[in-house]
Amino acid sequence: MSILLRQRRVPSGLRWALTGATLLALAAAPAQAAAAPEHTAGLRSSTSPSVIGGGTTTITFSPAGKRNLRRAGIRVRALPTASTLSTGQLKLPVSRGLMRPRDLTAKVDHLGGGIEFRRGSRILTMTELRITIGKRTIRGSAVLEGKRTSLFRVLLKGARIRATKRSLLVERVQMRVAYALLQATRKYLRTSKLQRGSLGTIKLEATVAPSTRAQLDFASGTTTLTLSEAVAAGLAQQKVTVTPEGPATLAGPRAYAFPIVHGAIDKRTFLGFFQHSGGLTFAAGSTSFALRNLQIVLDGKQPHVSAQVATDRFAVFNLNLRRIKGSVDGNPVRMTNAIASLTSNAAAALNKVLGTTTITKGTQIGTIDITAVRR
Repeated sequence: MSILLRQRRVPSGLRWALTGATLLALAAAPAQAAAAPEHTAGLRSSTSPSVIGGGTTTITFSPAGKRNLRRAGIRVRALPTASTLSTGQLKLPVSRGLMRPRDLTAKVDHLGGGIEFRRGSRILTMTELRITIGKRTIRGSAVLEGKRTSLFRVLLKGARIRATKRSLLVERVQMRVAYALLQATRKYLRTSKLQRGSLGTIKLEATVAPSTRAQLDFASGTTTLTLSEAVAAGLAQQKVTVTPEGPATLAGPRAYAFPIVHGAIDKRTFLGFFQHSGGLTFAAGSTSFALRNLQIVLDGKQPHVSAQVATDRFAVFNLNLRRIKGSVDGNPVRMTNAIASLTSNAAAALNKVLGTTTITKGTQIGTIDITAVRR
């Protein structure tokens, strides 16, 4: 029988205060007035931390939150290995963490999956969510467009948190639109229609027991884009130069290598994502455009590669995985021969560089090979 250690409730009005170009703000849900206060059943064991091995964080959008997003023209979905349920909820897998059950402090990492905000063809992503529960506050951070950013700090007077010898539960916390989210949507999604107010609720359930997760997490590696002979010859004929931006490098006459910063895949399905640093610049004369911080999304709908183009993030290559080869046995994990073709955004950018209209969506640009090193 599990032992209830402590339960805390967050008072109403506290916010998940975001700094920089961050996405969500949290405020505690109102506590029920009729609920009797719960107390601590002291644990006499050691204060050494327990290892968190799995669990989920669930984001549930309220009807009002869905209307708010819809008015702004924003669609939200989970990035693999997180999932979007038929109810519209987002589930992010807990990868690892440490918890001290006696004083209810914890650090919980979500290395796989993330959240994608999309308006038209513009994309804004948040990955590697980390939640840190202190004695007085909850703090959070995530990787936003390639940079780890502080997400929130919430005082913990009464936050509903329960801990047993084998689990951690954080619930009854509301997501609210903060000024930082409005700034982010204006900057990256080019909309000012998102309004302040509640988007829904967030719930964290973490297990201390050892995990047999199907998710593989990656901290390094390389993705190589190899241009096809026809594309390389056509670009050379049009006097278009293709140059890697550091830390990306030239890996061959037609090949470009991009360092993997982090990523995760489900070893049963090969669904997942990879975030990269570096970039690739296409230039002809005084005209150029650069693809930076590539992100590969391997989902069941339309696998693709997105990139930052100036201040916007677009899908630039669609991926055909029918001939992909790979193995999740051993380390590193390898996936090869994903066929990359241009999206309409990438085709339009190349046409602008070349001063033509001949390049079309669907043109096969080459192949992508991934070599990812597990954490």
